[in-house]
Amino acid sequence: MADVRCYAGSRYPERPDAFAWEDGWLEVVEVLRQLRTPEELIFDVLALDGQSYRLTWDQVTDAWIVAAASEIQTSFPGPALAYQPAGNEFLRRNHV
Repeated sequence: MADVRCYAGSRYPERPDAFAWEDGWLEVVEVLRQLRTPEELIFDVLALDGQSYRLTWDQVTDAWIVAAASEIQTSFPGPALAYQPAGNEFLRRNHV
């Protein structure tokens, strides 16, 4: 189980803002993709450290799972995403 801070407007969780990773918290810079299944809400996010992560909320157990994108295989449709820092910006590149 992981700790995730979320914005909750009309529903929880509407959008993750930060999550616990290793010895601290990482701020979410951008939600890249979002998927809802009958049991889960999945967010692929770009964090302030320049890495991408998958945050999965299990609605049944009300628990979060956090994984680095490098540790998972995407099940979302479309190409996988890779990010490279370029100065103060992040560039999205499709790769196979």
